[in-house]
Amino acid sequence: MSATQSLLRVENLSKSYPVRTSGWGRKRFVHALDQVSLTLDAGQTLAVVGESGCGKSTLAKCILGLTERTAGRVWLDGQIFGDHNGRLDPVLRRQVQVVFQDPYASLNPRRTVGQTVADPLVEAGWRNKDEMQAHVRNTLNAVGLGPIFIDRHPHELSGGQRQRVAIARAMVLR
Repeated sequence: MSATQSLLRVENLSKSYPVRTSGWGRKRFVHALDQVSLTLDAGQTLAVVGESGCGKSTLAKCILGLTERTAGRVWLDGQIFGDHNGRLDPVLRRQVQVVFQDPYASLNPRRTVGQTVADPLVEAGWRNKDEMQAHVRNTLNAVGLGPIFIDRHPHELSGGQRQRVAIARAMVLR
């Protein structure tokens, strides 16, 4: 990344949803996002704040390519991020991970911490179990969770520990 290049750049991102109407077949739209632009440089933090229903989640989903955007472009580290609808190349998709606000809702209660953190590695094609386990341990250490957590389940963790598991799962692919 060059000194003048932003880590994330969003230009004129828009998202509209069609609304069913009765009558003469005229389509109406709800405009969830209207030409949103932002820039995020390495080392910066960005907070998107607003009332319920104002489009915060829609913005995140459109940036990540989880929701098709109506218009706009997204660049990640100087590369166009997604096609004109926001669909991502699977290789590029692995570079960005989501950390959900409520980690308990995003963690499978039947899976251990180790299994949960290893899931992205399995999806990425890792096959060597010893290498995966070592990588999972290193990632858990990086978020302040030692090896004693690897066999625990989400209900055995505090809220902060669950959040760290969610962060480790997002970080494990680097």
